[in-house]
Amino acid sequence: MSAVLTQAAAHRLLSSVPLELRARVQWVCWRRETREGKPTKLPYNARTGTLASTTEQNTWSSFETALCACERGTYDGVGYVIAADDPYTGVDLDHCRDPLTGEIAPAPLAALQSFASYAEISPSSDVRSTSSRTPRA
Repeated sequence: MSAVLTQAAAHRLLSSVPLELRARVQWVCWRRETREGKPTKLPYNARTGTLASTTEQNTWSSFETALCACERGTYDGVGYVIAADDPYTGVDLDHCRDPLTGEIAPAPLAALQSFASYAEISPSSDVRSTSSRTPRA
């Protein structure tokens, strides 16, 4: 079983995620699992505890519901689902972070800083970013 998300960690998470993302009902819990020898995040429905789908809205929850489920200790974190009609864009920056120091390489760091975004570290220690209101082509 995963460690319980402490109140301090929950508060940091709550304060780090932009309000406009928290207001959307597009959240899932996730659990770190190993697939084919690599760490991955599997999405779970915060209300039912079953696997969630990135394409089925009925498996998503509010940020608060996902955070509460995570605080119970069953999950490792919460995640935002980027939908087809979403005004947000997600970017994965793979192999850009030094696993020992946590430092992000200059070019990817410049890319992250060039637009307003919420960024997080993935289980594989890569950087994931969700940018706010990015126009879609």
